[in-house]
Amino acid sequence: MQTISFLKACQDLAHLMQQVNDDHEPIKVEHPEKNAVVLISEQDYQGLMETLYLLSHPVNAEKLLQAVTRKPEEAMEWSQVKSTLEL
Repeated sequence: MQTISFLKACQDLAHLMQQVNDDHEPIKVEHPEKNAVVLISEQDYQGLMETLYLLSHPVNAEKLLQAVTRKPEEAMEWSQVKSTLEL
């Protein structure tokens, strides 16, 4: 994670905002007398919040973990997904 000073962040805030939106990489901002903060895009923040919400429910967490560890050959075909959802 890139780390910059508070002063540099103040000078380059517009550029840093563009950078975190383009690169989807957080930037740590340090201040000599305050706790550090991390700058991330709104899109990345929303993704983190959604992930935390989904993982906070045990049933959802278990299903997500099963999906992540499922072998590709065990996955459902797209046509079957559409049929199941009546799309």
